[in-house]
Amino acid sequence: MEKISPIGMVMCVRECSKRRFCASLNFNRKRLECELSHSDVLTDPSNMASDPEFIYIGRNEIPQEYFDSKTASCPARGSSVSTATGPKCVKSDCPIDHPDTNSTGVKVTSTKVGTVLSYTCNSDTSVVLTSKCRGNGTWTSSASLCLDIPDCFKTPASCWFQYNFTYDNTWDGCTGGTRYVRRTQYPSAPYVGVVLCSPTRYKIFLGSAFTDKFLSVGDGNGSGADHCELVGGYQTEAIMANDYSTAPTVTGYKRSNWGEPFTVGTIGKSTSYKCNSWYECGITIPTQPEPPCFNTSTSCWYEYSFVHDTAWNGCTGGKRYVMKTKYTSAPIVGVELCNSTRYQIFLGGNLTDKFLNIGDGLGVGEDHCELVGGQEIDAVLPGTYRNAPALTGYARLYVGNEFNIQAIAGGTSYHSNPWYECGVQIPWPHEPACMSATPPCWYALNVSVDNTPSPCTGGQLLVKRTNYTSAPYLAVQLCNSTRYKLFLGSSLGATFKSIRDTGGLGEDHCELVGGTEANAVAGEYPLSPYVRGYYRSIVGQTFSYGWIEEYTGYLQCGVSIPGTNTVV
Repeated sequence: MEKISPIGMVMCVRECSKRRFCASLNFNRKRLECELSHSDVLTDPSNMASDPEFIYIGRNEIPQEYFDSKTASCPARGSSVSTATGPKCVKSDCPIDHPDTNSTGVKVTSTKVGTVLSYTCNSDTSVVLTSKCRGNGTWTSSASLCLDIPDCFKTPASCWFQYNFTYDNTWDGCTGGTRYVRRTQYPSAPYVGVVLCSPTRYKIFLGSAFTDKFLSVGDGNGSGADHCELVGGYQTEAIMANDYSTAPTVTGYKRSNWGEPFTVGTIGKSTSYKCNSWYECGITIPTQPEPPCFNTSTSCWYEYSFVHDTAWNGCTGGKRYVMKTKYTSAPIVGVELCNSTRYQIFLGGNLTDKFLNIGDGLGVGEDHCELVGGQEIDAVLPGTYRNAPALTGYARLYVGNEFNIQAIAGGTSYHSNPWYECGVQIPWPHEPACMSATPPCWYALNVSVDNTPSPCTGGQLLVKRTNYTSAPYLAVQLCNSTRYKLFLGSSLGATFKSIRDTGGLGEDHCELVGGTEANAVAGEYPLSPYVRGYYRSIVGQTFSYGWIEEYTGYLQCGVSIPGTNTVV
C-alpha cells in the first residue's frame, strides 16, 4: 500500500501502526526502506517469500505501546499526526478496491494520498485515463469515460456516436448542440466531432483521442468546403457560414486540399487557413444505421426511402432500395423502381446523403448494370441520354473504375439515363450466410433460368456460391441427384445462364460441384440456339460472358447433389 525511504525500523513499525489498513510490513535493512502491505502471511501465505535483506512483521506482532490513544481513535485509512494543537487524524490512504476496476481492469499500485494511476478502458485501448487518491481518502473516478463503444465505430466505415467531447468553443456557431464523434481515415486526426445546430448544420472539429480537447479546422486552399469530406459529404454540396474573415486566431487542425493529412498549427483570420463557425454538407447527422447485412460479404437490398436528385428520373414515386457496393468512392447504390425489372440507379456516400445520378464516359450507361448485379451486354436503356439536363453526379469510364463527383449529362461526354433494365429483378432474396461459409450450403431457391434446352426442365433448383467473381453464383437443376443441368449467374436476382466449354463438352464444369473431369459424363446440344451465356476453355479459368452456342446440356460428375451438404 505504500513504500517509504529512507526510514528507520522503529519508524517503519510506527507508520504501520498508524494505519488501520496496514496488515504487515517489510523492512529492508540495507536500503532503509519500509514497505506497508494490505495483506499478511495469514491471509495471503502464497505471496510470502524468504529474503535475508528484509525483516517481516505482521500487525499482530507489533507491541501494544505502538498503539497509543493518539492513533487508536483514528478511523480506517487514517493516520495520526502531531500539530500545534495536539494530535490530529488525517486521511493517509485510499481503498485498495478501485471504483473503476470492473470497467477498466485498473491495478492499484499504491493507495497513498496523492497517488496518480494511469490506465485504459477494456473496450478501447486508445482511451487513456487517470485517477488520483485524494486527500479525503477517495479515488477520483474516470469510469464515465469508458464508454460502451458500438462495434460499427471500430470498423473502417465507422458510425456516429453520441459523446460529449470537450472542445475549443472560441469559434462555434452551434454552441450547446448535441455532440457526436466518429473515426476518420487520418492517423494525424483520428476523430471528427460535430456540435449540431440541427441535423443538417453543424460545427466540425478534430481530435486525436476521446479525452483530448477537439479543435477547429482550417482550410489553406479554399474557404473550407473540403472539410465536408470529414462527415461523408462533398465539396460541391458544401454550404458554410463564410464568416472566416472574422474568425479569431486559434490553434487548430489545418490542411490545404481534400485527402491531405492534417497538422496542428495556427488557423484563423491572421493566417491563410480559413475557419468557419458552421457547415452544411448535404449530410444528416447522425446517419441512418446501416442494416447488419450491409457489412457482410453477401450484402442485401434494403428498402429505404433515400433522398435523391429528382432532375432526371424516369421512375418517380416507385419503391426505393439500397445496397452496398465495392467502391469506396460510392459505397451505396440506390434504385427507385418503375417495376421489379426497370429502375433508376443512383449512388450515395451514406444513407442520409443525397443520392446522385451516374454518368458513363465511355458508352451510354451499359456498365452501370454492374452496380445492381447485371451485365453490360444485357442492358436495355431508353436511348434518351442526349435529353438529360446538366447534373452533378457520379462519373467513371469503365466497369471496375472508382467514381468521381463532377458535371455529367447536359452536353458533357458523360451520358446519363432516366431508367435501366439490367436483366436483374430487384429486390432479390438475401442469401443465407452459410452460402459463404466453408463448406458452403445449397440454397433451395427458384431462381430464373434461361429457356435453353434442358433434359432436367421442371427439376428442383439449388443455388450456391462459386469461387469466380465473374460468375459468383451456380444454379443446378436436378434430373436426379446424380444428373443435372448447370447454370451460372451474376446475382440471385439475375437470370441464370447456360455454360459452354470451348475446350470440350463441359467436363471441366464438374469442378463447380466438387467433381473432376475424370469422372464426368457430359451431354452437349450441337444444334442449340445462339444465346447469351458463360464460357471458358479449361478448369480454373475465369468465366467470360457473351454469345454462346453448343453449350453443355447435362452433366454427371460422380457427385450426388445435395449429397451430405446442408440445404436451406
